[in-house]
This record gives sequence, structure tokens and C-alpha cells, in this order.
Amino acid sequence: MAHPGAVVVDVSNVCWSGDLAPRAHGAPGPVLGRLDTLITAWRGLHGADAPMTLVADRSLRHCLPPRDRSRWPSVARELDIQTAPVADELILRQAAESGLWVVTRDHYLDHRRHHRWIEQHPERFLRWRADGRAVSFEPLGITSAPHQLVSQHEEAKELKRVGLDTRRHREILLTRWRCANPRCLQARLWQDALLLWPEVDRDDRATCPSCRAPLTALGPRAAVRQLIVSAADDPDTEIIRFPLEAGTPVVLGRGRLECGVSLDGLPRSPARINRLSRQHVAVRLDEQGALSVVDMESANGTEVRNPGAADFRRLNPGDWVNVADRGQVRLGGVVVLELSGQRFLADPRRPPEHDHEAPATEISTTYEGRH
Repeated sequence: MAHPGAVVVDVSNVCWSGDLAPRAHGAPGPVLGRLDTLITAWRGLHGADAPMTLVADRSLRHCLPPRDRSRWPSVARELDIQTAPVADELILRQAAESGLWVVTRDHYLDHRRHHRWIEQHPERFLRWRADGRAVSFEPLGITSAPHQLVSQHEEAKELKRVGLDTRRHREILLTRWRCANPRCLQARLWQDALLLWPEVDRDDRATCPSCRAPLTALGPRAAVRQLIVSAADDPDTEIIRFPLEAGTPVVLGRGRLECGVSLDGLPRSPARINRLSRQHVAVRLDEQGALSVVDMESANGTEVRNPGAADFRRLNPGDWVNVADRGQVRLGGVVVLELSGQRFLADPRRPPEHDHEAPATEISTTYEGRH
């Protein structure tokens, strides 16, 4: 059994916290002495033998003031501080494996999809509260987050990873791009225009996220969002996701579809997939990224439930109906459609299965979790 005071500490979070002593001199920044303050407070509550796992971002050392920077190697050895390019995953993995408390001020929204235990055990996440040099600990306040909010945080992290700055690269973000590399899978799948977010090179030029070739600008980009398709009786079982671009309707159903997405035969499709019609429903986005849907005279119907509604309501065939953000669309009682919170990104490794564009054997159609 783990020691009752066993904890993993987000060292970078602690050192950057301006309300912990000692205060920074000059410009705000991380201070190594704040870690000493927190360790003393924790062991004052749980005993000097309370195991403490300390994890820091690798970049922390370079952000410390000169005196702390010179002390870092000896302090890291003495306290056995572990480092990683980004500490979050290491913190969460160690906490999950060993049942540790987590001391942090990070709600880890961009990790909720892969670490569902965060919402199942919110009591294990604590924050510090400082009153002068007196430090106490209290619940961080982890609450359940809708997957759209999780997606937005994942997307912000991904934009940062590919080097896109929403202010500096505004022109790139608002432009449609095409990859002209004939050997690139994405170029073959999306011959008119990539529905992916580009990467940028060191010269701030847009490049293909798959083959890294320079991209050709095609003009202003329409709104793009991803649509998630899940099993109605198991919302955590995601069948497929695919990008929607404003002004381009997409048909969903079974069997071969021109300019559509077939849900028939996918590994995670429900056993009752035959309840879907060949052309069951069409979906589209408007220029603001809002979703609408029309039932195409399907045999088993299409239903919509918007946030706050107690249940789904059945649609009249042939009528386009707006779906509120975070609303759901249910097809034949078998599958549920809903927009991802991501507004820009489509995973370059996981394009949709468009029968008219590429053989299904060339692409992956199995998805784990939600973005």
C-alpha cells in the first residue's frame, strides 16, 4: 500500500507560482526556492518520510535566474527531480500507476481523453494555497469536461507543436492549401485542397504535415471542423471521424457512396449497422462552422438532441435542421454524430474513407478516443 502522503509534484508549476515564497526579483519568472517551500509544507503535514516524486519540464532549468540555474544540477540530483520535454504525461502516468496524490494547478484538460481516471478520481488532485510563508493544500477542483472543451485544449497544444502561432501565422491559418507531391497520400486523397492544418518551417512557410513538401496557396479557407461518429449504445466506442468544410455537404450511410462516407464494414461499426439506409443522412457546415443535417428519407429515421433537451426528436425527411454546438444526431438508433471541439485540425494519419478517392486498404479507419 502506498504511503498516505505519497505524492507527485509538478515542479515547473510550483517554481512558476508567484504566490509562493520567495518572491522573484525583477521580472516575474520561476524561482527554485519555491520548491523548497512546498516540500517543507507537504512533509510538515505528512511526515518527513512522505515519498515525493518530483517531475519538471526540461525547459525549466533554462528559465531560472542565473543563480538558480547554476544550482539546478546539484538540486536535481539531491531531490531526484525527473525531467521530460513536457512533464504532464510523466506526472499523470506515475500518479496512475502508483495511486499518488498530484500537487499542481494544471487541470490537464488536454490529457483527459487518454487519462480518464482524472475525472474518476478528482480528489487525488490538490493545489497549494499560500498565506505569506504558510502553505496549505486543498482540492484542485477537477470537474467533468465536455469532450469539445478537451478537444480545444488538445488543438491548442497541437497548433503549438506544429509551430503555428495564431497571431504571427494568421495568413497561413486563413488560407486553403494544396500539396502537389504526387507521392503524398494526402495529396492523392485531397486533390482539390488539403483539409489538414499545415505545418510551418523555419522560414514561416506552409508545408504539408505528411510529406513536408511546400504547399500551394489556393485562397481563403472555409471553416473546417471534424465530425465524430460513435456507437449509440457505447459513446466511448468511436467508429470514425472525418473533416467537414463549409459549403461541402457529405452523405453518410452504408455501401458505396459518391462523395460520401460509408459506415458499413468499419471495424468498430455496431452489429446493427444494417439499420442505416444506403443514403441515410447528409451533413454540412455553414461559414461560421455550425452544423446542419437532413434525413434523406431513411427507413429508420434521424433524430437530434440539442444541449438541455431531455431526449432526441425525430426529423422530418427532406428538411435541413440546425444542430446546436455540443448537440447530437442519432441515425437509426445505431450511431451518433457530433462535432469535435477542434475547429482546425484533421489528423493527417487518419483521413476519412471516401470511396471515390482512394482504396480503403491505404488508410486507417479505426479511431481510439475523442479529439
